[in-house]
Amino acid sequence: MQTALTDIGEKKAQWAADADESYRFATHRILLGVFDKSANAAGAMDSGSLTPGAPAPATPVPGLTPVTPEPSATPAPGTPAR
Repeated sequence: MQTALTDIGEKKAQWAADADESYRFATHRILLGVFDKSANAAGAMDSGSLTPGAPAPATPVPGLTPVTPEPSATPAPGTPAR
């Protein structure tokens, strides 16, 4: 936990301009400390900034055809029945 708190303090100059992003980084780093995980092993932040990177695009699986889900026949909660 001490390492996580030290890391947060040392990287204060690199925090995102958006307060929500900064809170997200600090919370993430503290949770890593609670569970005794290193920030590098977690892979949640890209190496150049404290802003989470974009998710990787889906990789197609050879031999499988993508399926588009059909609309549900059951109405969503709060939707009047037809």
